[in-house]
Amino acid sequence: MNQPGQPLDLDAIQTALAAATDGTWWCDGPEIYAGQPDIPAASTNIGETLQFDLPDHGNANAVAIVATHNALPALIARVQELEQQLAATRAELERERAGKGHINLTRACTGCGHSRITHTVPEPNSCFAESCDCPTFADPLTLSAAHDAR
Repeated sequence: MNQPGQPLDLDAIQTALAAATDGTWWCDGPEIYAGQPDIPAASTNIGETLQFDLPDHGNANAVAIVATHNALPALIARVQELEQQLAATRAELERERAGKGHINLTRACTGCGHSRITHTVPEPNSCFAESCDCPTFADPLTLSAAHDAR
């Protein structure tokens, strides 16, 4: 399983999730259940996080475990989607760099979601520019491969 500072092993996380008790999890204080909170008798007790030495007796731990378990499928799917987008963008960038001059890619701004243009020119006259009118424009992708290759 994943250790702090190591890359995510999505396959191991999915395997662990598949082996865990199926269904939506919920908690009642420090007790964790799988099933429907409105039908407690039809739910399965998963365990509890009761700790008398904590001010809330472990209730926050139960809430965190339940929230994490219920969010994992969507989080895994989103990470996989973003990894595919990144791989496709890098492949397109490499194809364009290998073949000809200017590259124009249209992607969504991570700040506002609007389309923006990414423009690059490969070596020897490399440049890299992105444009978006969003005041919170920020991009976690590193597409300045022409500059990194120097």
